[in-house]
Amino acid sequence: HLERSGYEVVTTRVPPVGALPARGEALAAAICALPHERVTIIGHSMGGLDARWAISHGAADRVAELVTIGTPHRGTPLADVLSRGKAARARSFAARLGLATDAIDWLTTWKLAELADEMQDANDVRYASIVGVATRTRIHPLLLAPHLYLSRVAGPNDGMVPEPSQRWGDVLAVERMDHFAQIGWAGGDAAGLIERSLTRLRALPMSIVQLPDPVAAEIAEPPSVP
Repeated sequence: HLERSGYEVVTTRVPPVGALPARGEALAAAICALPHERVTIIGHSMGGLDARWAISHGAADRVAELVTIGTPHRGTPLADVLSRGKAARARSFAARLGLATDAIDWLTTWKLAELADEMQDANDVRYASIVGVATRTRIHPLLLAPHLYLSRVAGPNDGMVPEPSQRWGDVLAVERMDHFAQIGWAGGDAAGLIERSLTRLRALPMSIVQLPDPVAAEIAEPPSVP
């Protein structure tokens, strides 16, 4: 969709269940290897955190803009639950079986608070976000239970991330879309949403960088990790 609209799209991959620094460093290396002078990163869910880490650790001069979608910038209570008590013990057992779940620990509310100094915004990068808010009647069945839990403890959410935690920089859109629909995995016009948001970003005043050619480095992470 973006290519038909004139964007050049590069899809990057990072370790799917790795720690945030490892994922961010892999992304930074991928961006720095591109032939483009600067790029726009579109990061969904933890992909947005990967991008912020990459920008803060070596890739700032290669990034013009970062647009995050459903990213838990301030963590999510779902990760808090999975990092304590019986859930943590179950994850430890799974790790001994070779089923790593390290990424979850980097999505807790306290871990993201600790990382604030290590993930400060770069002065010459523009930050923006797309926020998703799901309703009980319009949410994927797999997200219904976490949506109800988050609604009780944190208010409006997309089934994985509280609405306030998704906001970073300029808020380009607040859509009634759950965490899956934001990237087209459960209906909805995700591609159109991204294109409209990029258009809106460039129309906002005080844009730091104007790209000579639209380039997008897209990260689409599996929704199994909040």
